[in-house]
Amino acid sequence: MAKKFRKHSPIPSLLSLILWPELVGVLITVIILTSSYAWYNSLSMPVFYTRSYLYGIIWLFVYLVMAVALYIASAKRRNTDMRIAYALFVAAVILPLINAALFWQFHLIVLATETMILELIAVMGLTVNLWNLSPRSSGLLILAILWIMFWIAIEVLIIELNGFLLTSI
Repeated sequence: MAKKFRKHSPIPSLLSLILWPELVGVLITVIILTSSYAWYNSLSMPVFYTRSYLYGIIWLFVYLVMAVALYIASAKRRNTDMRIAYALFVAAVILPLINAALFWQFHLIVLATETMILELIAVMGLTVNLWNLSPRSSGLLILAILWIMFWIAIEVLIIELNGFLLTSI
């Protein structure tokens, strides 16, 4: 009699896609909470800036959306090579962590903004990659793209309002 194979449960893979990025999001929050609020509050800010404590919370939500989008696409296309999508996802999770350290701990705003531009490229690449697999899942990533563009705009305006571009050259 042939062996019956149990169908692999998709739950562990969904949990793993969500869990480690959420841990990175918690680490981002810790970086922000241990940073100097006096420094951040001393900056000239654009009218629409984000409160410091919201930054980490928003990344937790963005990571959840990205993980769900990747899971939906991979669940629909089990036989498709997902290596590029996974690589872009890993980059999209790691780059905000680097940004948080550069911005909040080291106050290297120009370099932090450059990492967010790379983040935008990674998430846009992920969106295009997932579009071929599942247009609905890539549609979820529009939220991430909007947040990244918003944060880049804030960082660029902070650079401009505080003259960091002139002092970093």
